[in-house]
Amino acid sequence: MGKDNVVLVLGAGADKTKGIDFPVAADLLSQISVYLSTDEGKAVEKALRDSIPNLTFRFDKFINNAISEIAHREPEQLKWTVARVQEAVSSLPDDDASTPIKKQGQLIIRLFNQLQSISATNAIDEETRTLIREVFGDQANEFDLDDHILNLGTMSVSDTFKAILRYVLKQSLEAEANDVARALGADMLDIEQLLVNKFLGFYNNKLSDIKSYVYISWCLWAFLSHKDKEVKAKNSGGVPFYSNIPTEWKAITLNYTSFLQGQLGTEKSSYFHGGLLTYVRMDNRELLRFDQYDDKNPTELLEQQVCPSLKFDKENPANSVCLIPSLVPPLRLKPILSHHYIKTWYSASDWLEKADVIVIIGYSLNSADEHFNDILRSNSHKKTIIINPDAHNEQFLSLVTRIYAVAVSQLTDFQIQGCKAKKSQKLILINAYADACNLAELPELFQ
Repeated sequence: MGKDNVVLVLGAGADKTKGIDFPVAADLLSQISVYLSTDEGKAVEKALRDSIPNLTFRFDKFINNAISEIAHREPEQLKWTVARVQEAVSSLPDDDASTPIKKQGQLIIRLFNQLQSISATNAIDEETRTLIREVFGDQANEFDLDDHILNLGTMSVSDTFKAILRYVLKQSLEAEANDVARALGADMLDIEQLLVNKFLGFYNNKLSDIKSYVYISWCLWAFLSHKDKEVKAKNSGGVPFYSNIPTEWKAITLNYTSFLQGQLGTEKSSYFHGGLLTYVRMDNRELLRFDQYDDKNPTELLEQQVCPSLKFDKENPANSVCLIPSLVPPLRLKPILSHHYIKTWYSASDWLEKADVIVIIGYSLNSADEHFNDILRSNSHKKTIIINPDAHNEQFLSLVTRIYAVAVSQLTDFQIQGCKAKKSQKLILINAYADACNLAELPELFQ
């Protein structure tokens, strides 16, 4: 009997492995901000700003916009903000050094709870709706009974609230930001959503958004490229976790880093969301590959291969020549940067359909990437092993249930390679970090 055809799926958790330590999406903006303050980052920013005339976007301006939009958030969104900051406060030790940070967190929580209370009580409640119907009879149908007492969309939070948030959010962009500032920044400063909003400029021909997208996306790419090269330089003998992937496996990564291709080569690795080694010319959707990516720093690559080609047409933005990194945000509706991605997504789906065993590591099954989840759902009958440090958490198990249609009660507890695990006939959930298991032995669990 031949070996199983194994396909590996990698999420962000794989790049959080010790020795790689890539930031998760929520922490990206703060780390990009810190990177842009370094000599290399300043050179990157200068190269971009010199090539993008009349660029108005600045990250501090983004903070102001985020603060202005706070008043428009729904109560559930505000609850999530409170929960995130509360988690940061609860994780702090009980010592004198942490007391000021805890106080800062308590202040943020109190302010957001007050805002949440205003938002929650602003809606017309059922008792009021009933009275409206009784008073106006059939004419009540002319009213929007799902409306609110106040139009918060036309209102803003006070200058004091803004000043406090601005102070904490600016803290979140600093290298030494405390946990409370990081938590609030992660909640309010979402670079992926920012990129999505600016990407729309390519569809509605809004030149300011197009320029902003080009700038922000290349700042993101430069930071990730810097980290990518840094990790490889520190681990010349093999990148942690990746060097242990069996070379006969195929793998689909949802990450942008070049580590997978370095281990498996181009034929056995699929970059579902794009990668650092390629970029796209938007007017003709041509996919281009960096020359000597490993041998040059981000500034050199930008100055030599990207910036000289950038051209912005003020009269007709559609005629602009924009080169952007081939980084596709993990969204329900993905922007198609190039026809190459249609082929990539089809190929990834085909690999999974033909797999005997699917191994998923470090992927959260997040509903934000429902496109990929749907591919997994269509292959939920396959033998599947999921490795995740949150694999046994209630929230993660609910996502597993939604995709794999297996009840938690059907899962049996046991141990694998010293790690806690749960198992059904064709599904194994291992509660562990990416590098905790011997990957080569995993397919044998179904034999």
